[in-house]
Amino acid sequence: MLKGDVRLLLVQRHRAKRTTESHTEHSAQPVSRARQSLTIDELAKQLTHRKEDASIMIGVGYGVSPEAFTALQALAKHLRARIIGTRPAVDAGLISHESMVGQTGISIAPTYYLAFGISGQQLHTVGIVRSRYIVAINTDPEARLCHLADYIVVGDAQQVATRLLHLLQTRQSA
Repeated sequence: MLKGDVRLLLVQRHRAKRTTESHTEHSAQPVSRARQSLTIDELAKQLTHRKEDASIMIGVGYGVSPEAFTALQALAKHLRARIIGTRPAVDAGLISHESMVGQTGISIAPTYYLAFGISGQQLHTVGIVRSRYIVAINTDPEARLCHLADYIVVGDAQQVATRLLHLLQTRQSA
């Protein structure tokens, strides 16, 4: 259990239908959407039963400590996911400049983008909006990225990563 929390809430955000048009800066504006609660166990189930060709990327931002980054590396290895991130993650030495996503970096379009500790500044969000599902993991449910995400998990990056990895490993061995 995570600091007495029996369940972490995962909140689904309904997203507008994506188009195949090129992304522009103006399309990254946050839009409020209705919320539907799910548990972290249901996210683990969704990731466990994803299609084989579903790609996953894990994003790291300012809210990720070096200790949390270690937990995210283990999660990424288990999911066969690539770790990318924001300018603050580059500045902190967690990722290389070549792995920075956003207006001054690369753009991505994975099936699942798990964003840990990312506030959602427009410089980053312009590079992720083509992701099929955005999952924002943040201690602040009002962070800008949470308004753009399909799902949010309110919690500490290290604790969520550790719990998610445990659930995924448990499902895999069952």
